[in-house]
Amino acid sequence: MAQSPATQPAAAESDSVLVHGTLDRPAVEPIIAGFHALHPELRIRYHELNSIELYDAFLDAIDAQRPTPDLVMSSAIDLQMKLVNDGHALAHSTREAAQLPSWAIWRNEAFAFSLEPVVTVYNRTMLEPNLRPSSRYRLLDLLRAHADRFAGKVGTYDPAVSGTGYLYLTQDIEQSPIVWELTRALGNAGVRLFSTSSGIINAVASGDLLVGYNVVGSYAFALAATNGALEVVLPEDYTLVVPRTAFIAKRGRNPEFAGVFLNFLLSARGQQILVDRSALLPIRTDVEGPSMIELSRKTFRGARPVRMSPGLLVYVDSIKREKVLRRWRDAIRSGVP
Repeated sequence: MAQSPATQPAAAESDSVLVHGTLDRPAVEPIIAGFHALHPELRIRYHELNSIELYDAFLDAIDAQRPTPDLVMSSAIDLQMKLVNDGHALAHSTREAAQLPSWAIWRNEAFAFSLEPVVTVYNRTMLEPNLRPSSRYRLLDLLRAHADRFAGKVGTYDPAVSGTGYLYLTQDIEQSPIVWELTRALGNAGVRLFSTSSGIINAVASGDLLVGYNVVGSYAFALAATNGALEVVLPEDYTLVVPRTAFIAKRGRNPEFAGVFLNFLLSARGQQILVDRSALLPIRTDVEGPSMIELSRKTFRGARPVRMSPGLLVYVDSIKREKVLRRWRDAIRSGVP
């Protein structure tokens, strides 16, 4: 559900930027505060939504011929690509582009601003070291061999209600030969389904769950830094790395000011705030802090990046999406590996 807007004082629409995003408020507030310090004359009005809510709200505004948000920031790169591909984004020229990887820019309309490893988390105070879910194969073996132990104690996204969860599922379909076996094993274990990563991660940290599968890495690492019970696993078979992306909407009220905020988000100063205060992985390599290279060295086969490309639109197609979700539901319900 959408959160209340504004981390800054109320402002007239003429000098404010309306941003719809999937970033949790603790992650986005330092970014907005840093922007305001540099541009006190402008205000950011931020609405937090999950990725499907964000996508649907944008299309609802288009259908009703109402103004859309000025800037759209989401972890569901496939839904972002769909909106951009359908002509809803403005081209944006920024000098920060020279410091970005070439794959982080799509037609000068969509820009990656952060990288998100997709991880597994577990409660190490409740799970012995020999039961560590180090890979998808290991998790599958554990669910089969210790069904009673894990019954009702594993959580993951519900891809039917979370666009990010659906993206992670479709990328697993592309990458993992055991995706449907694992899905059936999760169903057999009475997997608990969530609409947000934070819900899964917090449940594991509290001991309500033993394992959380396919969750947002930055949120997991941030909580693990202060909660000794939470352990983060970069799966050894592969670790998906998904860019968070942003675009300026054509039908926003203040596209020029949205461009100012996007420039800040991509700047060295903005990226350093992502690292220092939001626990996000930067898209730029000229900032101090952990990088995806450092993280990928900890994995067996390294990172599997998800790049902006038309190929992502395949799974957004409504017929294809329904087929995928139908197969996922059947696998979860069958519970027979």
